[in-house]
Amino acid sequence: MLNERTVLPRPLMTEKFLDDLAASGDVHGLKKWRFAVMRAPPVGKRFSLSANEALLTACWEGSLEKLHLAIKRGANVNLPGDKMVGSKFHGSYPLHLASRKGHAEVVEYLLKEKKVEDVCRDASGWTPLTHACEKGYLNIVTLLVENFTDSHNIFLKTNTGKSPLMWACQNGHVDIVAYLLQKGAAVEVKSYDGTHSLHSSIALGHTGVVEALFKRGANASAMNEKTGQSPLMVASKYGRTKCIVQVLKNLLKQEDPIEKIFNANNPEYVEPINRTDLEGKSPLILACENGHLDTVRLLLDNGADIDKPDIDTGATSLITAAKHGRSPIIRLLLKRGASTELLCDFGWTALMWACASKHIPAARLLNPANIAAAKRIMSLQSKRGVDSDGSTNDSSAETEAGDGDELNDSPKVSTAATEDMLRNIFGKR
Repeated sequence: MLNERTVLPRPLMTEKFLDDLAASGDVHGLKKWRFAVMRAPPVGKRFSLSANEALLTACWEGSLEKLHLAIKRGANVNLPGDKMVGSKFHGSYPLHLASRKGHAEVVEYLLKEKKVEDVCRDASGWTPLTHACEKGYLNIVTLLVENFTDSHNIFLKTNTGKSPLMWACQNGHVDIVAYLLQKGAAVEVKSYDGTHSLHSSIALGHTGVVEALFKRGANASAMNEKTGQSPLMVASKYGRTKCIVQVLKNLLKQEDPIEKIFNANNPEYVEPINRTDLEGKSPLILACENGHLDTVRLLLDNGADIDKPDIDTGATSLITAAKHGRSPIIRLLLKRGASTELLCDFGWTALMWACASKHIPAARLLNPANIAAAKRIMSLQSKRGVDSDGSTNDSSAETEAGDGDELNDSPKVSTAATEDMLRNIFGKR
């Protein structure tokens, strides 16, 4: 007779037990116990893990001895860990775990001895090959590519749209990139955010990977559809000067001679080094914005337009450098002849932006003798009705730059603070 203190024994995990559950129509019971199938344990011996959990653990640790024991207990090499039975490897297959940890002997055993099913994908869309490419295990990559009968394995993407080649490029594994390209991996494939393999490798400065991609015909003008950035823009943004040299070199190689003649007579044609992304920024402006002095020098040496404005805001490279306080870049731009009189869409010069952003060293470089130009900040602020405490009296006041709305994104600097700053900069002449 059962009472409240009676504890029912754990059912014996055998094939017959599952057959009985299936015959009785107990779907919940099947889901609960399907990964705990094992042969009857010897008398006096207990197992702390189910057979499949023991198999997953063996693959994670790289223990062939534990792997053989788990398989003898009835573990299935083609089943992933299940959260419903408390698996700490939820959604991961044995081959995934061994590939991720770099256990080549376990991978080879699973592929050749146990005939693991081709191309198993986990909940995130990762395959064993993706894991091996991301971690940089060339021996495991070779095993997986050579033993899988499905040739499309090297093209499969994760849930973010990245292929095995893209993961290898992102992490700078040149040997794996070269091997995958030799096996026919697509060079121009892109992820769901529009990033190409070339973009990611340039952003992280993997020059060896960039060279391998160019040898296989990577497009030096390929654009990211979401940001509008070319490889040259990406390299300029992150200050990868060596990659800029590689990109410029391949732009010349890939240029069609006939198209070059046509473009020479086309007044609307823009050189790749002066093209802009979807935010209106050229490579030179991106380099100035992020403070890459060597990149700015390299771009100017290769024909970048020093006074080309940002399409969205009208800011030139000098204004951008002044706004962010890039004094070394300002010094270089002034030596190269950048104009200090050009205005952005707010009606401000580079000197005004340096003052408003409180970058005193940058302001001192920007023609300190021209005090009248700098004091335009005060007139703009006063016409907007800004008191010494920074409050606005009349929001409808018009300025020289327009109807007032054009200055909404400009820094709010009080007149008193501006006067003190100008006195600090130009007090001793």
